[in-house]
Amino acid sequence: IMLMDSSRLRELYIPRNATLISRSGPEQAGFYDQIQGNTLRAFMNDSNNIDSMHVFPNAENIYYAQDEAEAYLGVNETTSDRMEILFENKEISGIYYRGITNGKTTPMTMIDPVLLKLSRFQWREKEKKTSLEDFLDGKKLAEPQLWRDRIIRINE
Repeated sequence: IMLMDSSRLRELYIPRNATLISRSGPEQAGFYDQIQGNTLRAFMNDSNNIDSMHVFPNAENIYYAQDEAEAYLGVNETTSDRMEILFENKEISGIYYRGITNGKTTPMTMIDPVLLKLSRFQWREKEKKTSLEDFLDGKKLAEPQLWRDRIIRINE
């Protein structure tokens, strides 16, 4: 569900079985950063970029940690009651875990990327939409309606 305000996207809401996957590094490496939980809410800033994201309950993630030079340090695997993720300049600036949390970080020399998949992992790149037009599949966005206009019509 996408919530809009004055024709700008404000929030992305996935009410159940929320899963986000993004490739980390080159395709041949097979590294995927993953987040899943029952519900996901992503809040957008004025530039239509994600500002913060909340995943709850049963939040899980697999994240390939990198240093400032983008060298891989290891893989973080964490489960928590709730996960809050903050973004700056389209990049994750912080991940905060709330409630009961279990996690571990494994050095890159000790991982097998093929085995590092969350339970709902599905990489469906062939279905990926590359533009808003493809995503809408020929449909037009509904014109925004003001609630005040609807209330006046109902009361008349």
